[in-house]
Amino acid sequence: MTCLRLLIFVVVVMSACRESPQRVIGPTGPPVSSLPKPSAFTLSGTVYEHGPFGQRPLAQVPLEISPNGSRQSPEAVSDSDGRYTFTGIPVWEISVQPVAAGYHQLCRAASPFFADLTLDVHLVSDSVLVTSGVPASVPIVDPHVSGQVVDRNSRRPIKAATVIAESAIGPAGTMATLTDSSGRYLLCGLRRDSWLYVLADGYETADASIPADTAATRDFELTPNED
Repeated sequence: MTCLRLLIFVVVVMSACRESPQRVIGPTGPPVSSLPKPSAFTLSGTVYEHGPFGQRPLAQVPLEISPNGSRQSPEAVSDSDGRYTFTGIPVWEISVQPVAAGYHQLCRAASPFFADLTLDVHLVSDSVLVTSGVPASVPIVDPHVSGQVVDRNSRRPIKAATVIAESAIGPAGTMATLTDSSGRYLLCGLRRDSWLYVLADGYETADASIPADTAATRDFELTPNED
């Protein structure tokens, strides 16, 4: 009788094992290939040149599209109407900087990039900057900084000095301009953590932090080199 009970128990256990589904140990959820991918958005705009004539589209300008502060190789070129187009995935900030000899971009073109976006680029030629200064047609974006660069000894304005605003975020946060015949300059659309550097032939380099004001003034007195 005992043997019969043991045999029945064994048969029941084996039957239950065959009917129980096998457990798969490992990651669960849909395969990676089926997960949704970030949507791509379109960045577009126009490259403008500013001068005594006002503003006009500027063609054939290579543009560096910089996501999250890391400068990349030129990703777009303005067409015959000055227009450019770029498609990319969402980032917390994207900036556009031209690669155009003989021109300066006084105002940084940057914005969060989570949907279709328009960013225009505004350039001023070096010849205009060092003579008549910043054209009235250039749109000023806050925060901005302006001021005058003079010789420490003679107090004379220094023309064609290079003023650079450099941000800790990287190359995409760097802007530059030239002083006009009165030694005046302007940079805009800057990051509040930027630092100013002023360079001029025959003078020692000067630097200063940018005030946290929306519209700040920072003047410089450059010391002539002793050499």
